[in-house]
Amino acid sequence: MNSNKTQAENKVHPNRVLRTSLMIFLFLVAAKLMNFFKKILIGRLFGVSWVADSFFAASYLPYYLAIFFEGILFLGFLPIFSQVMAEKSRAEADHFVREMLVAVTLLTGVIAVAACWSAPWVIRELVPGFSADEQKLTSSLFQILSLVVIFISLSSFFKALNSYFEHYAYAASSGLVDTAVMIGITLVSWKTWGIFGAAWGAVAGSLAAFVQQAVYFFKRHSLSLAKPSFRNHGLEKLVWFLVPMGMIWGLQQIPFLILNRFGSGMWEGTISSLNISQTLTTVPMGLVSHTVLFAIFPLLAKQAGDLGGENLRETFFQTLRGGFLILVPAGFLLTALARPIAALFFTAGDAGLEGTSRIANSLACFGWATFALYADLFMTQSLIAVRKTLPAIFLCGTRALLTYFFCYVFTSWWDYQGLALGFSAGLVVNFFICFPLFFRFSPLVGGWKSLYGHTAQLALASTPVLLTAWWMNRWPIDSWAASSKAVVLAAIGAGFLVGGGIYLFLCMLLRVKEIHSVFRPLKEGWIQKNWWFASQNE
Repeated sequence: MNSNKTQAENKVHPNRVLRTSLMIFLFLVAAKLMNFFKKILIGRLFGVSWVADSFFAASYLPYYLAIFFEGILFLGFLPIFSQVMAEKSRAEADHFVREMLVAVTLLTGVIAVAACWSAPWVIRELVPGFSADEQKLTSSLFQILSLVVIFISLSSFFKALNSYFEHYAYAASSGLVDTAVMIGITLVSWKTWGIFGAAWGAVAGSLAAFVQQAVYFFKRHSLSLAKPSFRNHGLEKLVWFLVPMGMIWGLQQIPFLILNRFGSGMWEGTISSLNISQTLTTVPMGLVSHTVLFAIFPLLAKQAGDLGGENLRETFFQTLRGGFLILVPAGFLLTALARPIAALFFTAGDAGLEGTSRIANSLACFGWATFALYADLFMTQSLIAVRKTLPAIFLCGTRALLTYFFCYVFTSWWDYQGLALGFSAGLVVNFFICFPLFFRFSPLVGGWKSLYGHTAQLALASTPVLLTAWWMNRWPIDSWAASSKAVVLAAIGAGFLVGGGIYLFLCMLLRVKEIHSVFRPLKEGWIQKNWWFASQNE
């Protein structure tokens, strides 16, 4: 009886899934676009200059520390909380939540205090090429932005709980709230407070997201404030989970630290140019990866216990193939349209032609490897989800070594472009050479030849996009800057439409099965209102 009731409660209605997925996707799109606009705003208000360099350098560690805690909460806390809810009682689960809330608050508070105290030393190590004045400004901004670690981590805590209780759309809106508040405060205060207005805006945005998620959770779920004992078995398991996660996170930061350290000794505005251009590549990659986080990782976690692992492998490789189908051409298009995209957003501001040119050149070097950046993130998260952290540690280590090697070699020839190209080369080489080797020690073995063949097909279908890149990049940045916005927008739109159309046509000719599975209903002429759900159940 209870089993039938549980099955009825857990029954998934397609229309509800579609509505929820659409709302989540819209919130994620809005948040990514707003985050991109935030970077553009900093570049336009303060220029591609040492002031913007200081802000981006100071914000790097706090935000990535917050992302680390978000990963802990979604990949560590949430599965344990789910297990406690299923195997014990709601009272035990509430007790675990109280302990975890206090632990997150104390730990992030200690980290923020330590960051403020050690800011001068951290900044000297992070950007040794900065002048004394630049390091002083960066240190002051770093001390302010360290508060972001506390508020984003607490926001992620309640966001994870809201996701567990199926408030998906509301949980997905936190990034939009954070960025919108930050942009609003920056626009109001930048003339009075300068770059410090942007820093305090970032803190206010993270605080607003935390309050939003916490208020929504407490309005729907009671949680007594009894004194925590910190003797919960789930909390002990989570602490042990922190150790390999900390190692993975530390190794993942090395490529970004290399960009900052090398870039600090180059031309003024190099760090800003690299940061802004890389943000452009994370817009399509972030949309795909966040969709996977909501839709695929719960399934991977359930399939991790399969004895044979066939379902797990199939889900893993199908997810990669689907992501590559979007990100291979999207990355090539970013490379192809780097100059018109940069001219569209930056020449009217304080970036100047030189700054805009550096953003465009960096984007051209970053864009083509977008698929490998997604693969690196997804593969690492997959290994963590199935509790195979040792291969993940080694893979993050090989990527760090490859990035250092390529950046060291390429910067001697191509300056800041060598940094961007070295970052991309490290990702691609790690994907094609190291991942199949280390995945032998996980359930995700086999299927690599098929995946590489699929990637080659997509790259071949993207050849017209590469030809577009050669033609577009023949025009200097000042020519694009002199053109009207309408002309630049038309060129970008034509590039996406023509390049995307030819890409889909060539994928059909090359018989890419994912394209055939989508367009087969159109060819056979049996489109119905619910054809998508019907095809999923075949």
